[in-house]
Amino acid sequence: KAERNWDFSRYAEVIKVLRKRWDFKVVLVGGPDPLSRQASEQIEQGIAGGCLNLTGKSSLKQLIAILKYSDALITPDTGPAHIADALGTPVVGLYAVAPPEKTGPYHSLQWVVNKYPEAVRTILQKDPATVSWRQRVHDNAAMQLIQVDDVVTKCDALFAEIVMAPANTALHEV
Repeated sequence: KAERNWDFSRYAEVIKVLRKRWDFKVVLVGGPDPLSRQASEQIEQGIAGGCLNLTGKSSLKQLIAILKYSDALITPDTGPAHIADALGTPVVGLYAVAPPEKTGPYHSLQWVVNKYPEAVRTILQKDPATVSWRQRVHDNAAMQLIQVDDVVTKCDALFAEIVMAPANTALHEV
């Protein structure tokens, strides 16, 4: 759903910041639909290339393999978030429309950027403690509460925990 999308340019900003700190490859995945293609093209342009863009080019089985062998996934509340989580791949989930503790990647909750309570307070004008777990924030402004720094902070913590190599570090096989 469009309300769960995060601004595509912000993904590019996250990648640019993280590339200065960590050594990693970027693989873009998504369906063959026009919105997914637009998103991946905008991200690829925003980071000036240097990524593998598989958007619209992989089957479900191939997507599962990509997610299984990835170090991490950055995504909003999507099917691939749950697939990656089930495979044991850490998910930096971007949540503001629904409560991640009820609908999110259960094994990766420590990596989730959770702006749902803020969205409930500011957009719905309700107390997050009193709304039903089924309550959604059906407003495109909800995901815009997630800032680039929020995602970078979660990624930095995750990458440090999984011992990803710092940027500009040569990796040598022994």
